[in-house]
Amino acid sequence: MVAASLCALAVCSGCAEDSEIITPCADPIFDREIPVPATNSTITVDTKFTASGGDASSSVRVDFQDNKGTVEFAGSGPVPAFIYKRIPWPDVGFTLYAGLGVTDGAWLLFWVYCAPDGTLGRFYGERTDSTGTLNSVISGTCSEIATTWSMPVEAPAHTLRNIPMTCGFSVTTPDDTIQLESSRPGVASIHTLPATALVFSTTDCRTGCGSRSWFELHSILWEPTRENVAFAVWYLDGTRSGTGVSAENGVLMPAAGWNEILSPQATWTLNR
Repeated sequence: MVAASLCALAVCSGCAEDSEIITPCADPIFDREIPVPATNSTITVDTKFTASGGDASSSVRVDFQDNKGTVEFAGSGPVPAFIYKRIPWPDVGFTLYAGLGVTDGAWLLFWVYCAPDGTLGRFYGERTDSTGTLNSVISGTCSEIATTWSMPVEAPAHTLRNIPMTCGFSVTTPDDTIQLESSRPGVASIHTLPATALVFSTTDCRTGCGSRSWFELHSILWEPTRENVAFAVWYLDGTRSGTGVSAENGVLMPAAGWNEILSPQATWTLNR
């Protein structure tokens, strides 16, 4: 699913207008708050990424030095953030850098596009308290040092609130360890422990995103026993229905790690 993951994170750059906010449907709000304990840990990454730039209207801004810095979009103001994953995508001439911004109330998930000549190209961002996604052209400079290192990650205790639950899909497994349904809390896992799954946003790459067709469900996973909270992207490879899903390209807090799920037995359908 690596190729699909890369294309998915491109957010169909040919499918949406610059800075277009895409809101597919009205969605109920999860009625509980999700506490995230303070993070003081390290995460193993394979890059030291530096970038500075933004869009023409100054509504999007990124400033990073060795993966740490601030991100600004959707009226957030500058938010402390870190880069947690490097994702090469040679087919379109960019490397993507996935990041997480932490505020009290919402996580800001984003992907920054860096070209080989050291220039920024695009920015994709979303908030956990909104179904909208932002796909914008940006300019500026970027560079990296390719190295594997243990990056310190610190974040204060905070709470996620007002998480929407979007619609138009069903994902199930025979043993019910994965249950993702429209507009209501679902079930997944964090390190084999049952977790509440909240799909708050989607990306439709069934057309216009290259030779493959797929659909994405962007979710928050919450496992309260060990106070773990994760962001996960579920990949549905096809157009209307299929077998097999994976949850990848996310990040886990407060441990500052990964939580990837592969389920070849899962079946899924889309009704949008």
